[in-house]
Amino acid sequence: MTTTMTMTTSPLTAQEVAKHVRPDDCWVIIKGAVYNISSFLDDHPGGSKILLKYAGKDATKDYDPIHPENALDILPKGAFLGRIDPSSKPVVSVPPAHSAPARDSKSPVLAECITINDFERAAQAHLTPRAFAFFKGAADDEYSANWNEASFNHVRFRPRVLVNIQDVDPSVTIMGSKVSFPFLIAPAAMAKQAHPEGELNFVRACAKYGIGQGVCTNASFSFERLADPSVKQPGQVQFYQVYINKDRNITARHLRRAKELGYGGIFLTVDAPVVGKRTRDERTNIITDDHTEGGSQSVTLKKGAAGLAKASATYFDMKLVWDDIQWLRSIVGPTFPITIKGIQTAEDAAEAAIRGCNVYLSNHGGRQLDGAPSGLETLLEIRKYCPWVFNRVEVYLDGGIRRGTDILKCIALGCRAVFLGRPFLYSLVYGQAGTEKMIEILAQEMTTAMRLLGVTRLDQLTPEYVNARELESRLSNHLWKGPSEPISQSKAKL
Repeated sequence: MTTTMTMTTSPLTAQEVAKHVRPDDCWVIIKGAVYNISSFLDDHPGGSKILLKYAGKDATKDYDPIHPENALDILPKGAFLGRIDPSSKPVVSVPPAHSAPARDSKSPVLAECITINDFERAAQAHLTPRAFAFFKGAADDEYSANWNEASFNHVRFRPRVLVNIQDVDPSVTIMGSKVSFPFLIAPAAMAKQAHPEGELNFVRACAKYGIGQGVCTNASFSFERLADPSVKQPGQVQFYQVYINKDRNITARHLRRAKELGYGGIFLTVDAPVVGKRTRDERTNIITDDHTEGGSQSVTLKKGAAGLAKASATYFDMKLVWDDIQWLRSIVGPTFPITIKGIQTAEDAAEAAIRGCNVYLSNHGGRQLDGAPSGLETLLEIRKYCPWVFNRVEVYLDGGIRRGTDILKCIALGCRAVFLGRPFLYSLVYGQAGTEKMIEILAQEMTTAMRLLGVTRLDQLTPEYVNARELESRLSNHLWKGPSEPISQSKAKL
């Protein structure tokens, strides 16, 4: 029988909390507040055993990096019992061995990071294995994640010479907003695993350099906090990424609020009706019979227990279909920019364009369906089967971009801009300074490559500046079954 207790106005002592450690009587401390989570154990997306590890203890240290600010709202009414007595000393949960950062004496200091991949090596050395597995992990054998990067090596440049390249302008307009460079920070979850101020670092760095940012539904900080005037600068460009909640009233409320806060558009993620099997991530959630992690004890995971990715995705609406775009329009209005994120075929790109939505090519960083095409492949597929898409809407891409030259290859083939996710998460091991350094590296590489290509503005980059024949030879030769080009066109311009 579950023990119940009503909220008290008197502070609770750590000694009292430590008595409640059974599944039917489980108390935890989070950020100085005491909660009875007994009735929530079986509903926890990550399973009950991970929660029982913190029974009677202060779970703040492990809880905070992997939960958004409003995560506690999901607890049953009456779960909050009161505040902890600040003079008492709660037992702090001891992180398991694999949760401690594996410090590497060879890890670079920030000044030594001169490429994007240097930040990944630093992240692996500085982050906990669990955090690194969540950021780095991809679906199954990670073939698609690796192919995202490798595919860029199959496209080469065709530079022009004897061109006046003294003044270079790398700026671009995205959904009506001008940004300094055609690369943005992709919406990505749980950035506090890398740094206590997580996505706040992104907002500040973006403001300093005039680049745009996608804000994730599952960000460590709420989309309201990240758009607050105390953080966001006037005119700063942000877009709100959304998963459709099973309770659509929640989604509708968030979309209206995002529009009020000045977000410049929404990214509707459509490639994650369920979460793919992310092997690295799931391995870090093995809980043994004695509630420790890893080790040699027999494993009896609760059915439904999952890694961090699956645990954060239990509310996704699996019934979402194309006709629901009209529902979105009824909420945000007929002219508010909607971008469909997760397009992986030319047919779906054409469908999105016909419905007046921008196209975001992505296989979710290879984290969903292993064997899915890279965004670069899908970009070429659009050029082959329905090039009119580029004249109707803006096209974006993410996945595998690690150099400024990668960005220019995408622009030349029709992209308006690109997004980077994992690299910027890795940059956070150095805080805001790391994100700023990454922006500087990409900007320098990109503008140097523009000059070497013989272009001074992005709208000068056309398919004639690249040779993509090797990658094009891999494209499907299927009979086109996508929609035809509509008679009327609304051209998008750089």
